[in-house]
Amino acid sequence: LDGEELLCDSHAVGRLLHAIVDPFRDGNLNDTPPFDRVNPTAEALARHIAAMLSAELGRIAPSVHLEWVRVTEAPRCTAVVRVPRPAASTP
Repeated sequence: LDGEELLCDSHAVGRLLHAIVDPFRDGNLNDTPPFDRVNPTAEALARHIAAMLSAELGRIAPSVHLEWVRVTEAPRCTAVVRVPRPAASTP
């Protein structure tokens, strides 16, 4: 925890997530990278978001680990991607 008893600023996480998903808003996923090359399934979208968000969190808050990302297409139609913990490094 930091001096304000925070593990990670939730507003910073929100900004990261917004930046990651913003290119997909109000457009055709098939025309938006990387889904102009990859089938834009909910599973692929969840994997993409997980990879991008995990990398960005590692940059701004290295002690934070992203556990999972859930993308919902429709009621009861959800894809969940679990993010494995990195292997512990040995000295």
